[in-house]
Amino acid sequence: CACGSDVLEYRRAKLHRVLLDGAKHEFGSVQSLLVFGKSLVVLTSGPAGATHGRLAMLDIRDRIEGSGIQRSIELGKTSRKDRFPAVDRFSPTCFMHPDTYLNKVVVGSAEGVMDMVNLRSGEVVHRFQKFSAVPDGVGITCVEQSTAVDVVAIGFSDGHIVLHNLRLDASLMHFVHKGGAVSSISFRSDRGGPSAPVPFAMMTSASSTGELAVWDLDERRLASVVRDAHDGPISRASFLPNEPLLVTSGADNAIKVFIFDQDDGQARLLKLRQGHKAPPTCIRYYGGDTLSTLASGADASCCQILSAGRDRALRVFHTARDQLNRELSQGPLLKRSRVLDVKVEQLKLPPIVDFAATEARHRDWCNIISAHSGEGAAFTWSLENRVIGQNVLRPDGVGSDLTLKKLHADKVSLRAGKFPAVRCVGISACGNFGIVGTADGTIFKYNMQSGRPRGSFPSAADAKLSKEQKKAMRAKRRKLNPSSVQLLTNMDATDLANEDPIAAVQSHPSKHEGAVNGVGVDSLNTVLFSAGYDGTVRFWNFVEHKLESVVDLGSPVSKLVANRDAGIFAVALDDLRVVVFDATSRRAIRTFKGHTAAVTDMAISTDARWLATASNDTSLRIWDLPTARCIDWLEFPTPVTGLTFSPTGEFLATSFSDSVGITLWANRCHFGDARPDAIALRPIRLQAPSAAVPEDEERAFLHLDGGDELSEDDTGDEAQDRVEPASCDGQVCFAGSEPSKWYTLAHLELIKERNKPQEAPQKPEKAPFFLSTTQAVNPSFTATSGAAEAGTPAETEDAPPELAGAGDWSDDDDEEEEEEVTAPQSEAINEGMGMGSRILKSGAGLARPRSKLFQLLEHAHAEAQAARAQNEAGSSNYYYGAVVAHLATLSPSAVDFEIRNMTLGTIEDEDGAHLLSVALDWVLAELQARTNFELCQAILSRVLALHSELLVARPELQARLAPLQKAQDAAWKGLAAFSSIACACSRSSLTNSEQPLHPSLPPVGWDGPARPAGPWRRGVACMDALLARLALPLVVILDGGARAPTPLAPLTSSSSCRSVEA
Repeated sequence: CACGSDVLEYRRAKLHRVLLDGAKHEFGSVQSLLVFGKSLVVLTSGPAGATHGRLAMLDIRDRIEGSGIQRSIELGKTSRKDRFPAVDRFSPTCFMHPDTYLNKVVVGSAEGVMDMVNLRSGEVVHRFQKFSAVPDGVGITCVEQSTAVDVVAIGFSDGHIVLHNLRLDASLMHFVHKGGAVSSISFRSDRGGPSAPVPFAMMTSASSTGELAVWDLDERRLASVVRDAHDGPISRASFLPNEPLLVTSGADNAIKVFIFDQDDGQARLLKLRQGHKAPPTCIRYYGGDTLSTLASGADASCCQILSAGRDRALRVFHTARDQLNRELSQGPLLKRSRVLDVKVEQLKLPPIVDFAATEARHRDWCNIISAHSGEGAAFTWSLENRVIGQNVLRPDGVGSDLTLKKLHADKVSLRAGKFPAVRCVGISACGNFGIVGTADGTIFKYNMQSGRPRGSFPSAADAKLSKEQKKAMRAKRRKLNPSSVQLLTNMDATDLANEDPIAAVQSHPSKHEGAVNGVGVDSLNTVLFSAGYDGTVRFWNFVEHKLESVVDLGSPVSKLVANRDAGIFAVALDDLRVVVFDATSRRAIRTFKGHTAAVTDMAISTDARWLATASNDTSLRIWDLPTARCIDWLEFPTPVTGLTFSPTGEFLATSFSDSVGITLWANRCHFGDARPDAIALRPIRLQAPSAAVPEDEERAFLHLDGGDELSEDDTGDEAQDRVEPASCDGQVCFAGSEPSKWYTLAHLELIKERNKPQEAPQKPEKAPFFLSTTQAVNPSFTATSGAAEAGTPAETEDAPPELAGAGDWSDDDDEEEEEEVTAPQSEAINEGMGMGSRILKSGAGLARPRSKLFQLLEHAHAEAQAARAQNEAGSSNYYYGAVVAHLATLSPSAVDFEIRNMTLGTIEDEDGAHLLSVALDWVLAELQARTNFELCQAILSRVLALHSELLVARPELQARLAPLQKAQDAAWKGLAAFSSIACACSRSSLTNSEQPLHPSLPPVGWDGPARPAGPWRRGVACMDALLARLALPLVVILDGGARAPTPLAPLTSSSSCRSVEA
């Protein structure tokens, strides 16, 4: 492919090599390419300021390194034996290879001169200067080979088409395509069939105005015209070989296929693939409200992107199947444009400035609402039917029952000019209500099914009537026909006759003092939040339409985006700040700074973990909401105009100000290829996005280490944007593993019970040791039946599975172990267990082989005790990092296996008691440090459930329960200090259960017989206190995958949640 002055070779969507580097070879911009055997012929305009173009031949054989330029020919100067004088100027525009002409190409120029050049010798074979009926100096725009040898069709910039015989240098036919320059010519090569014969010899021509002309070569006349085949110049039109199909492409970003299957030779549109004609300005993923993840059964709607652009179109793109891409219809515009003799674009609605969509009720009525530039009404769309709705949302209620025909005939949107322009729209989660914010600060609510107004914010009734008037109005309404009550709530038609609903709230003190630039509704339809140019965020009662609270930000708000499920929303301010609000507590929970120009768009991920912001400073930043860090920082040549996260969290879609396409970016943190604790210190500058990333640029996408120091070159804004990692001192922190891992460990028995197979496993059929084969070139095994043949070696038992961390059981290890054991121990082993026993007797009893987990745990425990002995006041160092890292690699079943095999299940198990005490000391250290909280709760839950009898029976273990209970109380009080715990990224409830964790232990509120006194009873009391804390479920789960330990305190907000102390 050619790009500017470069020629690139791609293989499997990756750049393979650069065939022609325009920076090294000054050939000018590439005009056209032609594959010529094992070479690639490149037509260029010549160096800057040159008057003659060039032909370059490149070797395209499969080599790692390109062989360079084979030949360079300067056009318009060299002639064969000086038969043709050199021309003063030769600006090449097109070229082609005539059939049966060996090593020859025909090159056309903008000066109207056409040369035949021999590629081997580099000389001009013949020059064509005179064409019948074509004025001198008219430029040649295209040259195409016809179905006849020696005959080519030549298109000119003034619309002339000449069929010229190259051998005779004579013109055979002449046509005129009125309306613009001829951009492409093609000949139909099929012969048709018995049912649909070819009516005549056919030639088609495409013009720069987007028109297709079909010519009858038999009668030398125009057969038919396809007007507005493309909205703009047609770049290429070509018949498929031996098919009645014409493929066209144009500047309107569309590829169309026309079929000629009619008797009169008329063409009709068969297939279409089209994108935006102008850069998109607003993009949003559709779906995710009810089907948020693929694991929960999300369908293909998660792959759809709604996009609105400057071309006045609302389109839906499918990221998996291109054939599902559609433009939502605005009615029979094509038919009406032909009647009015105008462009289709002139009949479309103005460009969309904002839109909102929801999955709910999409099969019942319209589920998309849009605001258009300068329009005083909002419009509805049906994604199910891919068409604009019949309801036009206007404050006066007129136009709610207009059909599409009336919409375009009466132009109802123009009559809405007396109302303020719509600036933003929103839609409720249930799909029943549409919210419209206007330029004068008023917000209207509409019914999406009927299109009727359902009140305003603030209410017009509150603005006009006093309490006595409202009371009299309600009394009067009881006597009225319900059909006479229209428009706004609490008002009737008699009092609202000839009244303007906008004027009713003009002087209301509760409304915004400027334009409303963002609206949203919570998931329960209880709170409506809005932001405007007056620099305030207002919270309204969705049902009563009353203002409940106002937050003054001190700067105008330009945009608002919300995550309805998480109950948060973000606003962009004109002072370049981005503020994140909690819709429940109605306060700001995060503030981000760093952009140096106005924010163009924002997006919040489905799990509310990340906030993406784009700005006119050409940067794109990803903010981590839990830690308030900028974890990614990209810069592009042009600004990003649209952002949206996929409902599954796998992709981020972007649109650019100079591109008509939508770019998808893979979330590397989702696929496990990024560091979750990274901090972006400086921008990563990228060129225009492509389908693949070169290998030498892949590291540009990796996040920088949070511990890197700023270099001397990092000054100014880059140094100010650095955010220090969040501190966990004095706060409960999480381990950062998968959110469901420790919850699964606590419910492992229930999961195993549900997954128990229905039928017993069947023993597979035995196979003989030696399998017979067939005698053939490729021998194969023959089928055998029955038992093994006589003489077959007896079956050996399967080797026991090798357990991870179980130690090496070879003879060498036995010798090493025997050498390390002292003489008295060796004698005791010989007497009690016999020579060669793998069970060693130590001072603590029988020491079993250690798995890797307990090897790490004992090593860390020994280091902690040594450090504690050296420093009586205690050491602040952390020694259990390797233990936690190893647990993160184990599955819940593997962790449960390790805990079960910690002891032998008997009270006399000295080694098991030792391992259990080491584990309890580790949990105690974690609780005192308030780290890895959910991991400790899950481990402690399984330990108490599996080894409760040993804990109660042994005094040394009972002594560890009291400090463990104290540390547990202190950790939970840190959480209970907040009446409701709600992270900005997710919400999880903490509940108490009345059931015990072990069948041998009574429930928490047990009122049975009194227990025996003494240490056993005190141990049981400590056990009850722990069990009350560890009632399932215990784990506070954060959505969003693995990440660094995250403190809870900065993320708390009021939310419906039950405290542990309740």
